Amino acid sequence: MKVKGLIGLFALTLYLPLARAQVLDTICIIGNPSHLAIPSTPGSSYHWTVNGGQIIGGFGTHDILIKWGPHSGLFPVQVRETNSNGCQGDPVKAFVFLSLPDQAKIRGPEVVCRGTPVILSGQAGDDFLWQGGFKKQTINFTPLRDTTIYLVALNNPCKNDTIFHNIKVVDQPVAGINILPDTLQLMDFLELQFTGAAASVSWFINGRELGRGIYLKQQMTRAGKKTIVQVVDNGLCYDTIVKEVYVNEHFAVHIPNAFTPNGDDINEVFRFEGVGIKSYNAMIYNRWGEMLFAWNESSAEGWDGTYKGVPVDQGVYVYKIIVRDFYNREHPYEGHVTLLR
Repeated sequence: MKVKGLIGLFALTLYLPLARAQVLDTICIIGNPSHLAIPSTPGSSYHWTVNGGQIIGGFGTHDILIKWGPHSGLFPVQVRETNSNGCQGDPVKAFVFLSLPDQAKIRGPEVVCRGTPVILSGQAGDDFLWQGGFKKQTINFTPLRDTTIYLVALNNPCKNDTIFHNIKVVDQPVAGINILPDTLQLMDFLELQFTGAAASVSWFINGRELGRGIYLKQQMTRAGKKTIVQVVDNGLCYDTIVKEVYVNEHFAVHIPNAFTPNGDDINEVFRFEGVGIKSYNAMIYNRWGEMLFAWNESSAEGWDGTYKGVPVDQGVYVYKIIVRDFYNREHPYEGHVTLLR
């Protein structure tokens, strides 16, 4: 780029002082070198003083060639004419604004989830232009696919600078959970199965993390409402789903009043059943108070009608059972069971 300034335009003659210095021109430093000139008078010589640059051609003439320095800013320029008679005129002064081109810059995400709003912030000096004609510093939009957008720094008189910003759009993961029962009993197992699509799955119940994975099995050891949250993510985006179940605090024990250990494989053992049972101790006594058999949840499943391996007589026997629920409360039971053969 070559710029030729006409300093003489700012004065009536070279011999009349300027009332004030004026800005001569704006010059792009990248466009080195450039000319400065004033109208010439035959036989005259010219002495130039240039700040911000170095004269490399046209010494003593009205038209000089200058190599500008690397720094931008406002720099004074002065020229004084000496005519053929050796008379010097007053100096003519002006200013040159040296400009560096602004680099266009864009700040903003490079990878976003599909459907997520994006805000891009531009930096391009005082005058810039976004793709689409927008001239504000920030723009916002929601990309639906991989998108490239550009920003231009309008660097008059320097060459414009353009930068491109690529945004990759990734799919959102989708949370999904199997059908859950509305109500569970205490100590039931809750099975959690992921049915969506994502890289990572986390499970929470009432704000406490249970674990990770596509399948989880959890025993309900406490009664009340359970809020189940599934969180899925692919490293950038995430999705959640919330379900609720209620766990009943149900406790019941059923003890039969007879059994028939006669070898027909029907009702051969005296045993009891229940829900909400954590542990128990059971004992069988004869009519004289002698204990014939004892068992608990980790030993035998019940009494088979024998004493030390020998079948006892048909008749009525006494049972004493102590059951503990999952809150460690004891429930004692005592009664009679009839053995029939």
